[in-house]
Amino acid sequence: RAADGGLEIVRVSKNGPAEKAGLKKGDLLKRADGEPLPTVAALEEAVAGKAAGEILTLTLVREGERTELRLTIGRRPLF
Repeated sequence: RAADGGLEIVRVSKNGPAEKAGLKKGDLLKRADGEPLPTVAALEEAVAGKAAGEILTLTLVREGERTELRLTIGRRPLF
């Protein structure tokens, strides 16, 4: 959800790409590949521009500290 000029992570799917990248509930996403993330649509656009297996670099704030994580884009299950 949108919060404080970024997107607050409210849930992380077990064993999904976000969890594997190290994202945690409460993280505040600020940028994807250097571009600001003011809305969920901005994140969706950043992900849509990548193919499965490509890397998306996320800038986030966790417990007041800014950090970067590398998320490998996955595929959604067909079921």
